[in-house]
Amino acid sequence: MRPARGIIEVLGIALCFVTLFLNVVLPNSLRSLSAVSLVTCFIVTLPRVHFSSIKSLVGFHCLSALITCFYLLVGIQNGAPPIVLGQTIIVYVLSPIMWLFIFSSLLQSISDELLAKWFIFFTTCAALSVGLFFYLFLTAGADSVRVFVQDPNVTFADGDPAATMHVFGSMIFLLGGLFAAPDLVRSPIRKIALSLIVLLAAFASGRSALILAPFIGFGIGFVYRRLTVQVIPLNTAAGAVLSMTLFAIGMPFLMQQFEFNLLTIFEKVHEEVSDVGGTERREQFTELVKGIIDSNGIGLGHGIGVSYLRNDDFPWRYELIWVATVLRVGLFGAVVYCLPFIYYLKISFDEFRQGRLNDFDLYFLAGFLLSFLATNTNPYIEGYAFHWMYTLPLVRACYLRHIR
Repeated sequence: MRPARGIIEVLGIALCFVTLFLNVVLPNSLRSLSAVSLVTCFIVTLPRVHFSSIKSLVGFHCLSALITCFYLLVGIQNGAPPIVLGQTIIVYVLSPIMWLFIFSSLLQSISDELLAKWFIFFTTCAALSVGLFFYLFLTAGADSVRVFVQDPNVTFADGDPAATMHVFGSMIFLLGGLFAAPDLVRSPIRKIALSLIVLLAAFASGRSALILAPFIGFGIGFVYRRLTVQVIPLNTAAGAVLSMTLFAIGMPFLMQQFEFNLLTIFEKVHEEVSDVGGTERREQFTELVKGIIDSNGIGLGHGIGVSYLRNDDFPWRYELIWVATVLRVGLFGAVVYCLPFIYYLKISFDEFRQGRLNDFDLYFLAGFLLSFLATNTNPYIEGYAFHWMYTLPLVRACYLRHIR
């Protein structure tokens, strides 16, 4: 029996790696394959789920599932299309519980060190995929990169490059974590090289949230170390100085070679931040708030939108996901949906105040915070391919708290 158990455990770890790779590096790109991988991984890892460590998260999920089912019925009564039923059950009920169980099993089988190596590898692959996307699009045309995204696009407007790629959502988490805990990359050379390629990928993305992610992530790590009076290791300080020096020296060449202007990029980021996401999001916010007021904060149900149309195929979807959530499930329902995140933040900030966070904790905390903030500009949390960003940090924190 022991060899059989060992084989199943190894198979489960391999499936977890493949599932994470597909959803971190190629989110929404190979949907059928990633969906099959997720379900298969869930089935294989189910016997090893550490239920006692995630019972709080499972309880929160059961409560949110009840809210979801109730407001599905409300939405259908209010005229929501039938397609909403399947989509909502998958996104709000099935996918989160599968990710919870998968990570609960995985964290019993591998160490933080190995998990960190996985994510450094995913970060490298994600950044390189951006470069490959640009190269193929510019040399072979849009059809050559449809594996990455259904409607690919690359623009260079006045030195401000931009592209359409799903992986940018993953990279918000990856870059935030990497720059909050750069010592997870042991080799100084690898640390410098990875920092440079991810920064270049971020600047080429045209996404303000991604461009800001490394700076906010670094700030989180810096503030924590200052508050806990930690001495920054010499190799970390030297690596940071060398990275900035190389970046400053190489930037003029990169700007000329890749036809982008760093000042233009930062001006655009500043405009979007100061403009609260731009005209479209402000108009969304106004209409969604009107809908919330009209419903007295009780909720109109899943699949119900407002007069402002943002998505022709799914008119109930909006970038301002949490405002839209209040519209759908009311204030009480939105609070229930937030309970597991509030619980995780409480655990993390208790550890933060006591100075007990290590590099792995900082990595996942920074990645989660930035991903959660990004939900206010993009509905990443409504895609099962991005649910790993919101469940892995929670499961890890609960698992570690249980075994300590």
